[in-house]
Amino acid sequence: MEQRFGTNRIDIEVLREFCEREGEVVTYRKGGACGARGRPAAVVRLRAVVAEHLLFQARRSYLDFHRTTARERYELLMRRCPGIVQHLPLAAIASFLNVTPQMLSKIRKDITFDI
Repeated sequence: MEQRFGTNRIDIEVLREFCEREGEVVTYRKGGACGARGRPAAVVRLRAVVAEHLLFQARRSYLDFHRTTARERYELLMRRCPGIVQHLPLAAIASFLNVTPQMLSKIRKDITFDI
């Protein structure tokens, strides 16, 4: 389910799932169903909710990067996405956390032996 925000095309199923989690109801009409006077208020509101969520995520990840240590970022990622280690290579996770793969291995070793 690849998203292409730059071309203003979003997978409607992903958008519907997101909005259901946020408590919004989504109806989708193909074609020129928006009318001649512009977009209906529901579409504008939906776009505002999606944009607000994306900005919140970007701000949170920026602040997390500057406020936390590499170990704290790894622990936060594991809380947010517990099964990510089974789906992605460790080099990709290390790149996302902005650490070297060797540093990520040390962090994982420390966490494993702390228990």
